[in-house]
Amino acid sequence: MKYREKLLKLIKEGTAQEFQEWLLSQPALDQPAIMRELKQLGDLPPEEGGGNILDTFEGFKAYDTVMDKYEDAILDQKLAKQQIIMAEEELTKHVQRMRQTHPNLREHIIESILNNAPNASLMRSLAQKIIALEKMDNSYNPENWKQLPEA
Repeated sequence: MKYREKLLKLIKEGTAQEFQEWLLSQPALDQPAIMRELKQLGDLPPEEGGGNILDTFEGFKAYDTVMDKYEDAILDQKLAKQQIIMAEEELTKHVQRMRQTHPNLREHIIESILNNAPNASLMRSLAQKIIALEKMDNSYNPENWKQLPEA
């Protein structure tokens, strides 16, 4: 039990507020483990620091389920953050490849819009998407698009 000593100290000497502040100061992935450890301490005999401390809290019948859901939510959030990072990296690579394979794409888009080519509405939509990509990629320069008429 990694947090046993700290938990016992908080149970004996601390307040609920101190426990909450300490718990929230711990890494998010450790928090469910700490709460599970707290439950284990509650099952210990009083001479070992337990004594059903958890009986004083309402709703402890669903404790394990709640902790599992909380842990799943933390893992889901971490996974989502990783997926965002990977998507942004892929987007940056895509923008770089696009610039290499179509070095005059911006000029072609602007020219199609200015000349009201048959594909002008599609080009306007493409321009908006490229501008958004450039902004995400931190490579947006309004000077590159200054010829583009306002919508």
